[in-house]
Amino acid sequence: LRPDLWRAVEVWCPITDVAEWHRYCGSGNGYAPHMEACCGGLPSDCPAEYAARSSIYCPEKLAKVRYLSVKHGRYDKSVPYTHTLKLANALDALKPEAFFFEIFDGGHDSIYSESFALFDNIRLGHSKKTDRITS
Repeated sequence: LRPDLWRAVEVWCPITDVAEWHRYCGSGNGYAPHMEACCGGLPSDCPAEYAARSSIYCPEKLAKVRYLSVKHGRYDKSVPYTHTLKLANALDALKPEAFFFEIFDGGHDSIYSESFALFDNIRLGHSKKTDRITS
């Protein structure tokens, strides 16, 4: 992870802890076999591989991103918002310069127009580090 390469990052409904998500969904879901193939087995077989792919284990690096926005739907049935809330709390404890977290009334959604508005505001210099960084 190279936060110095990114001016702004916005993520919607992320999987923040791959092993925890695997336990939540179980091996019977459509994505688990792909995760197992990428990581080399079940989370219990190779925990380090799952941790390496999980943002919950590197909040210090994420906190260095100049503008970071994390959003998650309260009614997401694919990835529980409580997983992302753990990451948000870890990030907030590090006091990043510009961090915004939102739990919205929705599911496993992305609202592209909001992301594009964020990036436009940053690009045009309309967003200060003390501002709420979404429109």
